[in-house]
Amino acid sequence: MNSSPNRWLYVLAAALILVVVLLSMPVATDFVPEVPYSELKELVERGQVEEIVFRGSEATAKLTAPLPLGPGGQETFAVHTYVPTFGDDKLLPLLEEKSVSVRTQPAEPGGLAALLYMLLP
Repeated sequence: MNSSPNRWLYVLAAALILVVVLLSMPVATDFVPEVPYSELKELVERGQVEEIVFRGSEATAKLTAPLPLGPGGQETFAVHTYVPTFGDDKLLPLLEEKSVSVRTQPAEPGGLAALLYMLLP
């Protein structure tokens, strides 16, 4: 069987892209349920949030104790939501008032931008 070197380059490139895409996918070991933004604020007001991490417009909150907020009432120690694009001037003062630890992380590029970023040396 005589195969051209170009064919193997295409196969290798496709395999490399597949590996990069699979490695960039989140691992579903710890499911964090998504809640409405208003529910996150209520949790903060009730003192049930210990820490919150902002990444771009996303927010993940670590709870002080497990709550039945997951699918089917499954208990969870964390929740995830999106901060409104128009902002919320009352959120940071509320977090400070309730002594919630606040961390920020840079937003991760998504889609094609992430793939190109991973392929660059």
